[in-house]
Amino acid sequence: FFWHGTSAERTAYGTPVWRLVKAMLEDPSCRALSSHLRHSVDWIGTLFDSPAIAAKTRFIPFGHALPPAIETRVARAQASRDGRNGCTFLFTNSWFQAEPSFVLRGGMEVLAAYGNLAKKRPDIRLILRTKLPISIFGEGFGDFVRGLPNVEIVDGKLDYHDFIDLFLRADAFLLPSCGLHTVSLIEAMATGAAVIAADAPAVDEFVIAGETGAMVEGRRKLSRYDEHGFLRQTFEPLKKEFDAEFAARLEATMDRVAGDRAYRRALGRAGFAHARANHAMGPWLDGFGRMLDDVRAGLR
Repeated sequence: FFWHGTSAERTAYGTPVWRLVKAMLEDPSCRALSSHLRHSVDWIGTLFDSPAIAAKTRFIPFGHALPPAIETRVARAQASRDGRNGCTFLFTNSWFQAEPSFVLRGGMEVLAAYGNLAKKRPDIRLILRTKLPISIFGEGFGDFVRGLPNVEIVDGKLDYHDFIDLFLRADAFLLPSCGLHTVSLIEAMATGAAVIAADAPAVDEFVIAGETGAMVEGRRKLSRYDEHGFLRQTFEPLKKEFDAEFAARLEATMDRVAGDRAYRRALGRAGFAHARANHAMGPWLDGFGRMLDDVRAGLR
């Protein structure tokens, strides 16, 4: 009913679907709710004007685990990053490779920032895990991207191991998106890549600026919570033209990460530790287990 990026001038509060969902969530047959975002837990009671819904909602941090065989390769990648020259950046599109998502995830700003930075730092590299938005911008756009120095385009199908390999080959992961992409963030951290993310809502639940990753300001302005706790967003500015001011800030951040090996290494290792300390699979499963135990106790 309310899609991301189309709600700037609308609110769910008081609408028929809002009343329907509120009734279902307040009903005694709805025993509990959970979210892996504190934002959602903090706002849900306000959004539905319901202390009852707030009381039955709990925060369970997202859990992630790499297969053991990949963990061995992660350790090797960590060591190799310390010794190789230059800096490899990775940008990924959505799993379904939707062409408009290239724009919404910040692909245009990545190209602008990288193109400028490559003139200053000829030893940097960029891996683009994306289908280029040729249907939007035309064949000339593809020629432009392929003409940038040291750019590798990966647009075919990948299995999970091949996908993780891209993270392991990268020194830094770029996520200058207008929205949160939890799995991408955690996978980048879990593989030891330094994260460069935009200040989209809830990203700060994972990225502590300057500690577990670098934060680029300029995306939060596209979103706000209204007085009812509804997230109002517009992605229209990104569909019309790339944000030159944001691209300049992204370039400056990429420049520091590329030029300061110690800083890049510190971000990667702190993110690596953060993912394992706060987003391990065990606590995630335990959180659901405790929630089910509480529900079961209430049924007796």
